[in-house]
Amino acid sequence: MPEHLWTCVIKSPILTSSCLISLNGNGGSVGLRRLHLYNIEGIDDTALASLSVCPSLIDLEIVCLYVNLKLTLESLSKHIPLIERLICEFSSRDHNALEYETCSKFVLNCPNITTLALKGFAMPDSLAIKLIKGFRKLKHVDFSDTYCLTGSFLKNLGTNGGGNNLEVMILRDTTDLKQVGTIGLVLFSLP
Repeated sequence: MPEHLWTCVIKSPILTSSCLISLNGNGGSVGLRRLHLYNIEGIDDTALASLSVCPSLIDLEIVCLYVNLKLTLESLSKHIPLIERLICEFSSRDHNALEYETCSKFVLNCPNITTLALKGFAMPDSLAIKLIKGFRKLKHVDFSDTYCLTGSFLKNLGTNGGGNNLEVMILRDTTDLKQVGTIGLVLFSLP
């Protein structure tokens, strides 16, 4: 198989993050384009460091028991600028709030994001709008199971540029969503 077409999908009842250390072997995984990780016990600093040897990664999906979203976005910002599709989902809620600076660096250093799903994390409206408007190529966004998201960001979605390419937004089971009435305004203001 040509190196530029490498794809890795890891599914298991429960894996530990040490399974990613093998990416470092034999000079790294420079040609790896897609990495989907399911049912991993947790992604720690060591596992995220393993991603640094995958600079060609365009598709990363992490579905597990625990993901430190801040560390994941920082690692992507530093090492994987070509990323186009990021799916992060975990079953236990991350009580560490995502920081504005982390989101700013992620938007600046990974401009090719077209699909973004951050599920099960604390996300205030200010960060949701930063992500949606910051990624100029963003077409699909999924903030399902997030909390702290009230929906006030929806009022500003069609203003001041950004978010123009957005085709799909999923806000399923966002427990703090209060501004459902603004969805109608958003639908009428989008092109």
